[in-house]
Amino acid sequence: MVWVRYEVIWEDLATAVCSMVNVRMFGMCDGVMENDSVSERSLLPKVVIVIINYNYAQFVSSAIESALAQTYANTEIHVIDDGSSDASEEIILRYQDEIFFHKQSNQGIINNRNNAIKLASEADYLIQLDADDYLDERYVEVMVECANRTGADIVYCQAHYIGRTEFNSIYPEYSLEKLKHENYIMASSLFRVKSILEKKVTYDKYLDKLGYEDWDFALNLCLHNCLAVRVDKPLYFYRKHADMTSRNDAQEQDVMRQLLVRHHLLQKFNADFPDEFNYFSSEIDLLFALIQTLKQNSESIEKASRDLKYLNERLARIENSILFKIVSKMLVPIRYIHNYLIRK
Repeated sequence: MVWVRYEVIWEDLATAVCSMVNVRMFGMCDGVMENDSVSERSLLPKVVIVIINYNYAQFVSSAIESALAQTYANTEIHVIDDGSSDASEEIILRYQDEIFFHKQSNQGIINNRNNAIKLASEADYLIQLDADDYLDERYVEVMVECANRTGADIVYCQAHYIGRTEFNSIYPEYSLEKLKHENYIMASSLFRVKSILEKKVTYDKYLDKLGYEDWDFALNLCLHNCLAVRVDKPLYFYRKHADMTSRNDAQEQDVMRQLLVRHHLLQKFNADFPDEFNYFSSEIDLLFALIQTLKQNSESIEKASRDLKYLNERLARIENSILFKIVSKMLVPIRYIHNYLIRK
């Protein structure tokens, strides 16, 4: 009997003693389990999730709750509000005991993404979540497991598009050659922070208004020998807005913007990684020629539009003049006679 008592684990022994002496020590017992949980959590790689919000009061709570609901234990959640003028702050503050809130004047997406890197500088991994999107509850768990298993610096997954349309993406397996030509690694991917800091890669300010900064960032890391791996599951919920006014919609519809981005990326990386981009020289020249042609056509259209506006304004001034009104009245009987003679 004595040996059985000695073999009882500490938590059970403490509970038994509490019962025998009728003393409340449940706090102590709970504390042991909490400490075990904290210890287990500290063994996991730390993942910082940065939610970037600008005037998405109607969606930001879904983004935050999806981050809080992750099955992965060691996460830290930050919300950057980039000068919203709607009810975003009021909604975000409902979660102030569970998140880190950063309110600021409007700085633009590039500064926000670079600030996200700074916020995650002491973590193992960074995930950026746009406030109008949300995560599957196993997103972090699955992505970290993949990174640990493969040694990847970047882990991306398929996206489930929601909103005005609904479908699953079919992003390809990672290939550096394919990434040079098309964008399929989103900013919401899992990034190894150490690799970002060691390679000194940041988001390109030139792309603040143009977009596609996620393509530039991922390609830059991969050109610095970082490994990207795909999780072939739709774990990220990406919103396509009904009014088509989002920044991503704008960049997808603007041909000039796409040409400017592609030309900028190829020209920049050709200078930094000539061995990887030397065969893009003719494409760079072609893109430049296309951009110049479109600019000239655009200038011609703008000039024609200005000329037409000037003519319309001049015609309106004439129609509103006293002379025009007098002459118009004088012509009334002449028109009457003319019509009468035609009928005859």
